[in-house]
Amino acid sequence: MEEARAVAKYIRIAPRKARVVADLIRGKSVDEALAILRYTPKIASEVLEKVVKSAAANATHNYEMDRDNLYISAAYVDVGPTLKRFQPRQRGQAFSIKKRTSHITVVVSQRSGERTEEEEPRRRPFARRPGVRRGKPAGEPAPAAEVKAEGEESKAKGKSKAKGTKGKAAPKKTAARAPKKTTPAKKATAPAKTAAAKPKAEKKTTGRQGKGE
Repeated sequence: MEEARAVAKYIRIAPRKARVVADLIRGKSVDEALAILRYTPKIASEVLEKVVKSAAANATHNYEMDRDNLYISAAYVDVGPTLKRFQPRQRGQAFSIKKRTSHITVVVSQRSGERTEEEEPRRRPFARRPGVRRGKPAGEPAPAAEVKAEGEESKAKGKSKAKGTKGKAAPKKTAARAPKKTTPAKKATAPAKTAAAKPKAEKKTTGRQGKGE
């Protein structure tokens, strides 16, 4: 199978960021890939758009392929040289800054009349609707006879339960009450004794005061 490729080297974008965009266009047709890249808000989408256009132009000019049947058979991003820079920090330190580059490659091939398994895009798994039983398709509703039979069975069970509970009354459980705590009576307090007023003692005179008098 003939294929054409285009390579963009030394692109100042980290490979991790460019691979996110390359995964979106892998396996898509050229026109669909360009439409996706045009409305993808990523920096790498601009570079990848140029590479896809260059690969499509190489296929039509060099190999005379039909542009309408072209699709992106491979798109990958390789690691380029890393530019090392340093940023001064506190206490005389220097922190390293790694500015990474990438090499972007896009390979374009021509589709045959029938799609192979590799060319077919991946489909989403079937999402089961809520409330749908397993084993029955979502479009076919349950027959009316089954619905009626289930309703009659549920009514019969409800009536039998009601009859069994009418005759027997459940005994009420009475919780034993705890005896009340009796507080002892307070003793009568005797009136506080008042201290009798004592007569004021006469001041003693010192020997010097007597002599002077």
